[in-house]
Amino acid sequence: MSKSSRKNGIVITALALMIIAAGYLNFTGQKITTNGISAKTTVVPETVKDTTVDISAEDEQASDSDAKEEKSASSKDDASSEDGYELADSGEVQASEENPGEAVMVSNNIGSDYFASSKLNREQTRAKNKETLMNIINDDKIASADKKSAIKQVAAMTKISEKENAAELMLQAKGFENAMVSISSGNADVIVSSEGLTNKQIAQIEDIVKRKTGITADKIVITPVNVK
Repeated sequence: MSKSSRKNGIVITALALMIIAAGYLNFTGQKITTNGISAKTTVVPETVKDTTVDISAEDEQASDSDAKEEKSASSKDDASSEDGYELADSGEVQASEENPGEAVMVSNNIGSDYFASSKLNREQTRAKNKETLMNIINDDKIASADKKSAIKQVAAMTKISEKENAAELMLQAKGFENAMVSISSGNADVIVSSEGLTNKQIAQIEDIVKRKTGITADKIVITPVNVK
């Protein structure tokens, strides 16, 4: 495999990781204070951390490996300048493990602009990642296999976005005016504006998300939030 193909493979791999985390990108920069809440579902704390993935950094690591294998001091410089693909910054919310067969609910306090800013950030990040993938698809220097992988990732990204939007629209139609659904790795994070949810409301949210996304209850995290 040529050096260029190796680096392109790394680019595709990094993009795949970022797209998997795309459902969490909306949490970037948000400071969330965890409160306990009683409900039929399991209560778990939730924290936020910022992570950054830079394709150029991974290209440098790949170049170092190529330099050792090919005993060429110039490999690193070539790799850092040949590919200019970069992904946006991301934030990821982590929660403890859910109980099998149950949706998980957590509770937080957030700022008044959370929903608008998070949805905007989500769309901007996806747009940037899609643009990067399209650049790969349209690049004549990229291997055919890598192009096919990029095409599949664009299709997967679009499908996830459609499922999230469908669930959000249905939640709003059922009275949850501020609601956000983020899908990643077969899991769904549902954030709704509410000081507290009844068991009936939790079951209703869970049912909507299951129907619109195809995700099972044990992989759904429901988060009622108090807007400051």
